[in-house]
Amino acid sequence: LYSSAASDVYKRQVYEYLRYSCGFTSEEINRNKETFITAQENITDLIRELAILNGKSREKNNPKGWIINALKGKIKEYSA
Repeated sequence: LYSSAASDVYKRQVYEYLRYSCGFTSEEINRNKETFITAQENITDLIRELAILNGKSREKNNPKGWIINALKGKIKEYSA
C-alpha cells in the first residue's frame, strides 16, 4: 500500500485507518490490496469514504466484507 514521499504519508494514514478504525488485520488488508490501491487512485478523500462506510458497516453481519464490497461499488461510481 506504500510507494512515494507525500503520497506515502496519505497511504500510511489509509492503512492505519483500515487497521485501527475498521479493525482489518494486516493479512486482510494484503488480501484486498488491489481494491484498496484502486480506491486510493480513484477516490479523492478515501479516508472520509471509509469513515462513512465504517459507520454503516456496524449494523452488518460481516462488517469488513461489507466495507470491501461497498468500496468496490464506490470505485465504480468515482471512475464512471
